[in-house]
Amino acid sequence: MSESKTNGISRRSILKTFGAGAAALATTPILTKAEAVKQAALSQSGMKAGIIIPGSAAKTNAAAFLNGIDLFLTTYEQEHGSTPFTPIVETGSGSSSSLLSAFGKLTQHHDVKLVVGYTNSRITHQLSNAIEEAQIPFIEANLGENLFSSKSEYCFHSSLNLWQAHYLLGKYAAEHSGKQAISVGSFYDVGYDAHYAFEAGFVAGGGTVVKQITTGSPADHFSPIEAASITATSEAPVIFLNYSGTDAAVFVSALQRAEGIGSKALYGNGLLSSPHLAGAEKIITASSKGTEAFASLYKSTYGSRATELALLGYETAAMIVSAITKAGRSASGEKLASALSTITFESHRGLVAMNGPTHSTQGPISIHSIGGDVLSVQSIPSSIATTDFKLTDKLHSGTTTIYPVAA
Repeated sequence: MSESKTNGISRRSILKTFGAGAAALATTPILTKAEAVKQAALSQSGMKAGIIIPGSAAKTNAAAFLNGIDLFLTTYEQEHGSTPFTPIVETGSGSSSSLLSAFGKLTQHHDVKLVVGYTNSRITHQLSNAIEEAQIPFIEANLGENLFSSKSEYCFHSSLNLWQAHYLLGKYAAEHSGKQAISVGSFYDVGYDAHYAFEAGFVAGGGTVVKQITTGSPADHFSPIEAASITATSEAPVIFLNYSGTDAAVFVSALQRAEGIGSKALYGNGLLSSPHLAGAEKIITASSKGTEAFASLYKSTYGSRATELALLGYETAAMIVSAITKAGRSASGEKLASALSTITFESHRGLVAMNGPTHSTQGPISIHSIGGDVLSVQSIPSSIATTDFKLTDKLHSGTTTIYPVAA
């Protein structure tokens, strides 16, 4: 790499946008003006791609995502001598009106050929009319914590397949560890699809989730410590730990001290595997694992650990380049959308392909211990990769913002 980036963000990146005025809407190219001119000349077309970062996104998360995009572009330039697109970033307050304004600025004032939104499906739905009117592709980028559903030919999903991983984890648990399970998680984490996907997979494997415990809910006041005690005394041989962040550390610590836990098979949310979570080596989880080579390259370039969001940024850039390669550098929005619907590309987790009906990327899922031992690598089954598949009709609790990831 020709340039050291020890502050966790490169000169091409957007961290300088986040500061005292981060809440205010601002347009900032990832490249400086001189660099943008240089890269546009190298790309021969000067194609521009817009990126929307909501103000609700934690600085470290947004930085990792943008670093991933930057890493792909830097690597591509070194290998090919050109840059396929120039990213232009808009930040907003996180409200739908602010993000709609950001989308308008990118499409009307900067002539971008597609837009990436580091956001969730709720926001994508609120932008849908504007996307259809602009007739350019919109790529929703997140970990895949909720099932993506869009009927627009212009809406796509760059995903690390988190809910699909939980489905496969549930099926694996029923087939290997027992036919009864308890699912326990925080009110925050139950806002996402992890529990519902694990339950659907567990049922597909011949099992039954006999009880769900939610801590921190307004309806009850169970703490993670109390939930750990209740869970440990259950007769169910399988426990699904649907926690992340601080609650994960508290629950796992209490669970390890609880009497009778030694006989239980422990399965956990794909974001349970924080590097700060002590003593959780026996917990089995599922996720899209990047290669050691990617982790090493990212660390040497930016001086920090490669989180899932760094891999997501890298893959999102790869998606865009795959579409440009298929459709041509001066393609219309309609042709870019058509190209996106059929792309395949190599990533640092294996071969990734766009699922045509769902407009969401799919890649291999690793079932592994938090300690790192890979037990199985699986493909997403066709039975859940359709527009007809539905996880649940139940209302979710908690939040539905993009999932934060530990730095």
